[in-house]
Amino acid sequence: MADVLPNTVYISGCSHSHYWYLDRNLANSWTANLGFNTVYNHGLCGSSNDFTARRAWMFCEKYRPELAIVQWTNLTRTETLGADAPTDQVECYANILADPKENTSNKKVYHLIPEKPFTKKPWEETQQSPFFYKSTFYGPWNNDANSKAFVQIYDFTTYFCNLIKNAYLLQNYFKAIGQNYIFVNGTDWFHTSDLKMPDDYGHWYALDFLDMVADGPIKTVKPIADQIDRTRWLRSNIMETQIDKGTDDSHPGIKSHKIFANNIITELEKLNVSDRK
Repeated sequence: MADVLPNTVYISGCSHSHYWYLDRNLANSWTANLGFNTVYNHGLCGSSNDFTARRAWMFCEKYRPELAIVQWTNLTRTETLGADAPTDQVECYANILADPKENTSNKKVYHLIPEKPFTKKPWEETQQSPFFYKSTFYGPWNNDANSKAFVQIYDFTTYFCNLIKNAYLLQNYFKAIGQNYIFVNGTDWFHTSDLKMPDDYGHWYALDFLDMVADGPIKTVKPIADQIDRTRWLRSNIMETQIDKGTDDSHPGIKSHKIFANNIITELEKLNVSDRK
């Protein structure tokens, strides 16, 4: 039986749900400004949509927060489980709770910290361990040959279908266990600035995009996409609220995070999901 966590929000996402570029203060993240007394922020920089979805169902298997928020990331990241990747463009993470003393907010905020798995237990000495997992950065911005070869094989349609499958799976799992949830968007879905695409595709809404596609292999995912509850996949995208930048001069800054939090609260009120102020 899962432990019920009242007045608690759980967030799984990538760096857009993190805080290191916000004066390294969790209180500045949108995740800590949704009106909940307790926040479990399991956003990890570099997370793929696979890794993000899996962290969410792992947490909600044991705990039942008042609300779970899944923030989808760009499409070109992937997850490996129990196996090494053919490139050094990787980030390795284990689910380790950070010391709550690091939190400078007046709320109870818990987050994850990156940790090399092989520093922990003997059976984790190798990345081939079945207990090892990581998200891997792949995309046109990578320079090593292995990454470029992988990107050529792992095309846009594959990426996109993977996002839809993750959303469909997680939606149905949450409904099956009675977990209240919403999906939100973060980052440029396909790093379109690197691809030099015409127009601004970085903020597009995945389900609307699929509606516009007339034909092709990407349409094979439409029967699944049509089963996704669009009311729970908010159109809120943190990149659209970017009016300032963080200390890394890339991610949205403190003001942008506050606006994004307010947008989510407004959407929650429309859904009668939460009365947070």
